Amino acid sequence: MLKTCYGLLYGRCSNAAGTNGAYVLSHKPNPAIFAEDTWNPGQARRSLIDVLERTRGRVVEIIMKGISTVRNEPQRLWEWAEIARDVVRSKDW
Repeated sequence: MLKTCYGLLYGRCSNAAGTNGAYVLSHKPNPAIFAEDTWNPGQARRSLIDVLERTRGRVVEIIMKGISTVRNEPQRLWEWAEIARDVVRSKDW
């Protein structure tokens, strides 16, 4: 059975590193990226790459939640999802 480890970016999951995949590290990006005046897909990509580089070799789920606004541009959500898929598929994490 897999356990979910929250707090990935704050070092609270350091014990998960040596568990041979017994943990799923759960990354929940800050949804504020959708609320900015100007949508910045480059920043979204860099943020995801940073997390995956720091968790290389571990099981990671990426969940975007808590979205309150997209500045009347729902395509930001679709583009973020495409960026996430592209980043995950682009390397052997």
